[in-house]
Formats: sequence, structure tokens, C-alpha cells
Amino acid sequence: MFRRWLSSFFKKNKVIILQIAKVMGVLIVIGLIGASIMAVLNRTDTNTETENSISIYNPQKTMISGDKVTNDEYSEDNNLISKFVEYCNNGNEEEAYKLISDDCKNELYPTVELFKNRYCNGLFNGNKQYNLQSWINEDNYHTYRVRFTEDFLSTGNYESSQKGQDYITVVTTDDDIKLNVNGFIKKETINKQSSSDCAEALAVDKTIYMDYEVYTIKIKNITDSEILLDTDQSLKSISMVDANDVKYYSQKNDIKNLYLELPSGVTRTLKIRFNRAYDTSIKSKYIEFSDIVTDVTKYRNQEDYADRGKIKVEM
Repeated sequence: MFRRWLSSFFKKNKVIILQIAKVMGVLIVIGLIGASIMAVLNRTDTNTETENSISIYNPQKTMISGDKVTNDEYSEDNNLISKFVEYCNNGNEEEAYKLISDDCKNELYPTVELFKNRYCNGLFNGNKQYNLQSWINEDNYHTYRVRFTEDFLSTGNYESSQKGQDYITVVTTDDDIKLNVNGFIKKETINKQSSSDCAEALAVDKTIYMDYEVYTIKIKNITDSEILLDTDQSLKSISMVDANDVKYYSQKNDIKNLYLELPSGVTRTLKIRFNRAYDTSIKSKYIEFSDIVTDVTKYRNQEDYADRGKIKVEM
């Protein structure tokens, strides 16, 4: 009885039933496609999150200049820095001092006591952990940004833990591996001579830090009169010009003996600082002194004396 009724119902409503079935079929297909798309998206998001979590901290990736540090290089560099940090944490400044290069010692810390007072006591005033990030990779110089934190796992509070930062350079030679600390990267010999009508100059060397450079220059008075290397009337009278013709102006207050008279035939040594972030791709071309008084006697006695000499010290 029911079968007969069902058969009759289907015959009477066949068109409507087929249309409903088609709609239901389409909805089912759309639902399956949507589910597949969501599954792919979720899988992609998960992979992306995983990849991002992996790539958040990659200490071997060089951030500023140079190639990525190899596994072997990083392992060796990290071992040395780890040993240095361990010595500093334990108050063993003498052993830490032995890991520093001679150039760094000569420039910043001639004695262990100075190293302890000027570096260790400020940065390692508690047990410090660290992490590395390759910053500059150039030949046998690997500079890392090193961030220090207290052992916040033991204190339980990261936000209030004391933090610090340094740029430490690992210097590798044929028979040794040493560290340059406190932003000191390296010292380079220049040994180039230049001359003008009033002076001869020798660019001796430059000391490179992460944020500035210091040049050692010897200048000789080759006139018959006393000269003055700078009158201190302009902040831009001593400049360093790089390979892109960008000018950097000196920190003149730091230059000793700059404003003293220079007698005929006398040579004076100057150390001149320029605030210039280290860039391995752009070299300096010359340092220019543009306000040299060529006759101090006339300059002191004549109000309208305006004669000036110049010299470009080639790098």
C-alpha cells in the first residue's frame, strides 16, 4: 500500500523532486570543495607558522653586510664568545682578557684592571645569558650583535631583568682566534702621503668602531711661517669624504693640539673622529682641512687677514 502511494507521489512530483535533488547535490559538492579549501588553508597556515617560528631567530644570517656564516664558522665563533661570557660571569677577568686581541687591548684596555672597570663591571653586574646575531661578515672578521640578559628563568621576570648589548668581532688569523669587544671592529694601516702649498700629511691608520672611525694623521708645516691648522670658526672645516662624495664632519672638541700654532718644519700628530656607521662597501677617499691659517703672525695682528690654506689627506 505504502509502495503504491510512494510510486504515485513520485510520479506526480517527479520534476520538483529532481530539482530538489540537483540543488542538494550542488550544495553537497560546494560543501566538499569548501572543506577541501579550508583544509589546504589550515595546512598552509600551520606550515607558515612553523616556518616563521623557525626563521624568527637565525643567528648565522648576516644582517648588514657579507655572506651567511657557515655552520663550522658559527660553531667556532660561538664557542669562543661562550667561553668569554663564562669567564666574565665568574669574575675571571684575567682569562677573559687573554681572549681579546692585541689591537683591542691597545686601543681600549691596556691593562686587565681597565678591562675589569670599564667593561666587565658595567656589563656583567650579574650572571648574564646571551644570544648572537651575525651582523657583518668580512674576510677574517665576523662581527656579531650580542644581546645580554639576566637569567630570567631563575628570577621569573623577563621584563624587569637587566639587559645589555655589545658588538663583538671574532678575528681569525693563521695561528689564532681572538675577540674585539665594546664595538671595536679592527684597525687598518693606511700609510698614504699628501701635500699642498702649506703642509705635508701622512694618513697613518684608522681605527674602526661600529658607529664611528678614528683616523691618525701626521701633519707637517712646510712653510717659513707658523701656521694654524684650524681657527675653530666653523664646525665644517675638517671633513671626511667617502667614495660616494658624502661628507662627514669631525668631532673637533676631541682633537688635542688642533688649535695650537705649528712652527715651521714641525710635525704634529692628530687623532680625528668621524661619526660614521661601519659599511664595508663604502670606503673613505680623503680628509680635508679647509681652514688653515698660513701665517699666524699676520692673522693675530691684522683684523682683515683672510688668507687660508687647504690640504686633502688622501686615504
